[in-house]
Amino acid sequence: MKIKQTAFAAATMFLLVLAAACGEKYNLVGLGEPATGARVKFVQACSNCPSVNVKVGGKLVTGAALAYNGTFPNVGYAAFPAGDVSYEFVRADSGTLVLGGKVTTSDGKYYTVFLNDTVPTITAFTTEDDVYAAKEDTLARVRFVHGLSAKAKDTLEFVRKIDSKVLFSGITFGKTTAFVTNQGNTPDSFFIRKSGTTTAYPGIASLIGTWSQGRTYTIYSRGVTGKTGTPAPGLTFYTNR
Repeated sequence: MKIKQTAFAAATMFLLVLAAACGEKYNLVGLGEPATGARVKFVQACSNCPSVNVKVGGKLVTGAALAYNGTFPNVGYAAFPAGDVSYEFVRADSGTLVLGGKVTTSDGKYYTVFLNDTVPTITAFTTEDDVYAAKEDTLARVRFVHGLSAKAKDTLEFVRKIDSKVLFSGITFGKTTAFVTNQGNTPDSFFIRKSGTTTAYPGIASLIGTWSQGRTYTIYSRGVTGKTGTPAPGLTFYTNR
C-alpha cells in the first residue's frame, strides 16, 4: 500500500510540475488532438539568421532554440487564445529581438509563421493551415509554401514527379497553395520550377517521402537563389497533423 501511495504522490507531483512548466496559455496540441483557441506553429526559415527562441505575449514559449529549418512545436501546434497573437523571434544567445509581429487568429483554426528572407532584410509571413480541408483518410494531403528568397523573387510551379502533373502554378513569394490529396503510404516526390520553364529549379533536387494515410503535410522552399552551402535553395517538409 505504501508503494502505491508513493507512486501516486510522485505521479501527482510530476503533473503539477508539468502544468507549471507549460503554463495555462501555451498548451501544446498533438496531432489530431482537439483544443479550444487558435493553433500556431513557428518555422525558422531564415538561412543566415542566428538560432532563435519564440516569445508570445512577452513570454518565452520555446523549450529549445530553433536553428535554421527548426520548428516549434516539433509535432503539432501550440494553442493560444483566439485573437491577436503577438510574437517575437529573439536571439537564443542574447535574447535581443530579431523580428516581431502578430497573427490575427480565429478559434479552432491553424496557422504557421515563417521567419524568412535573410539578414539584414528579415521578413515573416503567416499561412492559414486548412488541415481539415480533405476528409479522405486513405490519402495523404500536401501543400506548397514559397519561401525561396532572392533579390528578384521567382514565381514558381509545384510539380508531382511521378506523372509530371503541375499541381499549382503562379505561386509568388510568401504564398501558400491549398492542400491537395496524394496517394498515402506510397513513396512519391515533388519538385518546383520557375513558371514558364520545363526543368527543375536550379540547385533544388526533388523532395521524396512516404506520405502516410490520413496525414497532412507542408512542403516549403527555402534558402537563397544562386547560393551554396547552408543558404543554398532547398525543399523541406513538416507534418501539420
